[in-house]
Amino acid sequence: MTAQNFWKSFTQQIEEHRDSLNNVWSARSEKGEGENPFTKEIKEVITQAIHNAKGVVEVNEYHTQKEYYRIDLIGWEQKKDSKYYEINNDLGYQLNKHAWNFDIAVEHENDEKDWSDEVVKLAYIFCKLRVVIGYFPYMKNENEKWELQQKYLDAVTKTLGQLNCKKNMEYGDFIIILGDVGKENDEGFEKLVYTPYLYNKDVKYGKFEKVDELGKRKLAYEVKKFKEGFYTVFYFE
Repeated sequence: MTAQNFWKSFTQQIEEHRDSLNNVWSARSEKGEGENPFTKEIKEVITQAIHNAKGVVEVNEYHTQKEYYRIDLIGWEQKKDSKYYEINNDLGYQLNKHAWNFDIAVEHENDEKDWSDEVVKLAYIFCKLRVVIGYFPYMKNENEKWELQQKYLDAVTKTLGQLNCKKNMEYGDFIIILGDVGKENDEGFEKLVYTPYLYNKDVKYGKFEKVDELGKRKLAYEVKKFKEGFYTVFYFE
């Protein structure tokens, strides 16, 4: 699974469930035992997004699970039964067969001041795709919002550079998705906009960069017999 596939699936699910999410949006900041209504609803949306992004996979081979490794949601793919577990012994004892690949880890953080902790947490997780969904104060001017978000993302990236998770950051994709919150966002979830930032490991010291998904468009010239392709825009300083 790639960050692009997840982002496309996530935005589709958000639009399909925007009304139901808007109905529980006011409960986002509620704290207490168990998950609040918004957290429960958004996790169901994320779960469906994971399965849709993965595509057609046998149900008994691909799974999502909550709170494994104390991570909000993970996706893993079951490998075919391993014969290594088939050990003859007089006890009639056999281990249960467990052989699976860790595909995706997702953390969703309601507190707009605490999503950076989830970034550090997933930086230590080794899997194909890591996703942190958090929230940022609402700003009317989008360019100013993106500029300020980038400054905080750069600060988080510099922090990661001081930790012993560099090799993990070089593996797979890592995407941070930030939504707008705040008193000025009077429309609640109905008009909430998420912005994706994809980790670019090819830049010196690494960098989370804003990404725009333009979708499927006609190519300027044919590439490997394909006349159309998916366009993605990266913003560089």
